[in-house]
Formats: sequence, C-alpha cells, structure tokens
Amino acid sequence: MASHEQHSSRVKIRHSPWFCAAFLWKKSCKPPLCGGCAADPWEVARNAVTEGLSAEQSPGQLTLTAPFTQGGLIHNNQTYYLRNANSGMYLDLQASGFTNSTHFQQYPGAYASELFRIKYQPGGYYTVETTLVGASGSSMVMDGRSNCVAGAQVILYEYVIAPEQLWFISRNSNGTYTLSPKKNMSLNLAVEGGSTASNAKVKLALKNDLDPSQQWYIEKPVDVMKIWDYGEYYLRNAHSGMYLDLQRNGTTNGTHFQQYPYISSPCSERFEIIGESDGYFTVQTTLARGMVMDGRSNCVAGAQVILYQDVSGAPEQNWHLRKNSNGTFSIAPKKNVYLNLAVLDWSTASNAKVILAHRNDADPCQQWYLEPADPLAYDWSYVFSNANEYSNISSGYHLWDRPDHHAIDIIGKTTSIAGQPILAPADGKVVYKSSEFSSGNHVVIEFDDCFWPGTGRKLRAGFMHMQDPCSYYVGATIKKGTQIGRVGNSGTTAYHLDLSVFTSGNWADESNCINPQRLFPLVPFTGYTSTLP
Repeated sequence: MASHEQHSSRVKIRHSPWFCAAFLWKKSCKPPLCGGCAADPWEVARNAVTEGLSAEQSPGQLTLTAPFTQGGLIHNNQTYYLRNANSGMYLDLQASGFTNSTHFQQYPGAYASELFRIKYQPGGYYTVETTLVGASGSSMVMDGRSNCVAGAQVILYEYVIAPEQLWFISRNSNGTYTLSPKKNMSLNLAVEGGSTASNAKVKLALKNDLDPSQQWYIEKPVDVMKIWDYGEYYLRNAHSGMYLDLQRNGTTNGTHFQQYPYISSPCSERFEIIGESDGYFTVQTTLARGMVMDGRSNCVAGAQVILYQDVSGAPEQNWHLRKNSNGTFSIAPKKNVYLNLAVLDWSTASNAKVILAHRNDADPCQQWYLEPADPLAYDWSYVFSNANEYSNISSGYHLWDRPDHHAIDIIGKTTSIAGQPILAPADGKVVYKSSEFSSGNHVVIEFDDCFWPGTGRKLRAGFMHMQDPCSYYVGATIKKGTQIGRVGNSGTTAYHLDLSVFTSGNWADESNCINPQRLFPLVPFTGYTSTLP
C-alpha cells in the first residue's frame, strides 16, 4: 500500500450530498456531480458548460443538451462519452491504448477507453483527453495529425498545444455536436464511410454538419450507466447470487471483501456509489464514512480487493462501471481497466474471496447487479397523468376488511375514472396477459433492472379490470409512460384500476407482494390507504 502511504496527508474531503427530502430522491432534483460552485461569477463562467455558445459568451461555455443530460450546469474539465449519431457506437481507443499514435475507432459502449475529459483551452477551443492512466502521467489528447487532411485517421498524442489537438465544438439542432480541428476547420470528426461496424476507424472528413456520421452525442457517465450518484446499493454477483460484503463487518484499512448471502443488518453489504469528476466512481461502505473499495496499489490479477481510507488521486480506488446487455455491470479499477471485480474461482460458497480478474465481461462471475437499497431510487412515474385526481383508494392494500387483497383499487376523487389512460411506470416487458371472469382484462409488466433488495427478483406490476385487452403481446417491450390500456370494469361492476406490485413469482403469494403506495411516494393518496409494506 505504498501509494496510500505517500498520499496519507491528502485524504479527500467531499461536499455533502444534496437531497430534495428524506426518502424522496428524484432525478429531477439531483445535483450536478461537481458538488459545489465557485463564488466568483467569472470563475463559474470559465468552469461551467452552460446554455448557448456564441462569441459574446464567457470562455468555457458550451450547451450540452444531448440525450441523458439533465438540466443544470455541466462542468468544463469533466468526463463524457461521445456517441456517434449514425452508428450508436462510442468514440474509443484501439485496444484501450494510451500511448502516442494509438488510433481512434468506434466501439460498443461504454468502456473506460471511451471516457474523455473535455477541457476548455484559450481561444474558444477544447481538448479531448483520455482518462486512462498512462505510465508517463502526461496529458494524452485526441490529435488530428500534423497534416490534418481529409481521410487522416485521428490518433492519441501527448498534448503539445498544437492546433491539430484543439477542437471547435458546435451544437446542431438535433442535440448532437460536430468537432472540427483548429488546424483545418473545413473538416469534422467522423466515422469512416458512415460505417456501423465495431472497430471502424474514426477519421477526419470534409465538413458536412448534416451527415449523422459526423455528429456526436455528448453523454454523462452517470446517466449512461443509469446510476444514482450518491445512491446506496447492494451488489449481487450474477453467478453465485450472493452479495458483495465486508469480512466480519470490518471497517478498518485492509479489511477484505467477500461474497455473502443477503443480510439486512448490519449493513456490511450496503455501499454508496459516488460519481467522481472524471467519470469514474468510488464504492464507499455505509458502515464508515471515507472508507472505500480499493484494488490495491499493485492492482494485478488475483489481488484480493480490500477496504481502505479514501485517498485523493489513488486510481486503484476509482472504478469504471460498464452496463452489460443483461442489466449487470462490469466493474474495473481505473489503475488497470483490463481487470474486473470478480468472485474467486467461480465459487458459489459463502465467504468466497472477491478479487481482480482478467477482464471478461461475458463471465457471470465478473458481472454484478446493482440493486438500490431504497426502492424509491427506481423513480417510477405514476400510472395516471393526473395524480391529484386519480389517487383515491376505494379498497386498500391488505387491510382488515380484505386481508387477502394485495393491491390497491384506484378511483377518481371528484370525477369518474372510467376510460382514463393507464401508463407504464417504468421500462419493462409484458410477461402475462389474460381476459378472465374475475380479473377481467389483465396485464402484468416486469420492469428492467428493478430488483427488490435481497431477493434477486425483479419487480412486476399487475393491472386488472381494464376496458379492453392489452394490445401488447407477451414479450413486448414497454417504455416508461407508454399507454397500456384504459380503466374499465371488466370482471367487476365498478370502474376502477386494481394495481398490484410484486416480485417475480406468484402474485397470490403474500411474501412476494409489496404495497404499491411505497413506489409512488409523491402521489397524494386518499381513502383507504395503508402503511403496511
């Protein structure tokens, strides 16, 4: 741990996380990752990337209103993914290289070699700097080559304040951006031949701002990964089904990580995921502030991961999170992005060691589900567009008069709810639909990446008594806010929506059921409400 000893006097002091209200943490009020603001307006102007880009504005300002970016300040000298508008792939460094003349390419996202720091430079230009840790410690930036001609493949090179390393970034009307080298403003950064293939070369092309292969979305790491900054999570291994845990609930330097079955208390399996300014994350135990997951100073394959005091600038404590197609995450240390967090020897045993292994994102031992400790972090939207009116509960969840009713029946407060559109509260897929005598027109949706803590099971919602059968087939993908039907009285006499929430399994099993009111904390429910979980 030599690197920690060298930096022991530079322990990081973080700004406090910012919340709207206790347990009401919503994406619309999430703070920027910077954690604080300069008092001097000129410094804010220089360091912030805000609305508009014009000759009259202060240096360092740029509008980044691409997909996944939220309102508020996006700061200069922070890290982003650049996604090509034509192919949907990301700007990437071949073989995760970080040496002079490493070629740029496009590649599926989002790996650590696709994280770039956009830094303002005098004159209204920017550098695009890799975040990969190199041996030299030099600033390595995107370079249009000294000849800077159409067809030249863009490379990585040590920053020498050369005009081929400075880029003018302009915003297009569709929310994308074009990047032109200062040395030859008649060119744009582009994917060769408009290719949609993985590993296709990234080159300079004659400027055509309408060409989607020359257009790039600029996306924040937190939003690409769909991770809540300062959110508390359980990390469940995809192979064993067990959770990332601290041996003997330890909180001291050198405590080993292991896997262990779910336990709700003490919270040795509960970790806070904190976004850093360079697009990486720290994984901090909730048992002791300032103690984080550490890949050790040598950061080699086979090293057992430990807990250590948070040290400023230690790359073995910063982790890149990549979301896989199955909803899991691969977790790689910044110091060596060729490694992933893994369970030793594919073990399914309790107390098995958690180590670093050679990167294989398809290996389930290296895949981790991030399960929010607080279900409110799923940020579901309500099932009706008018939450104030259509939130009266005529029959509540598991109340004394209907103890077997594991749902809520929703009606209007002052007007009839008949025919009101029913909206999907989150992204998911249809897993069941029927038209039966008692439940009427009924559909069940299972939600993507929504796991109930400690179960490993996804959340589902059932909608009964709809006016007509759901038009979506079983297996169909449903996006948040999609209309899935209208309120009816099929299978009953009174118009209402019977809404149930449960984990994957039998919704008639009480142990699988959850009070739907818990998932909609901002909705002003009235009537036969329930405080049961």
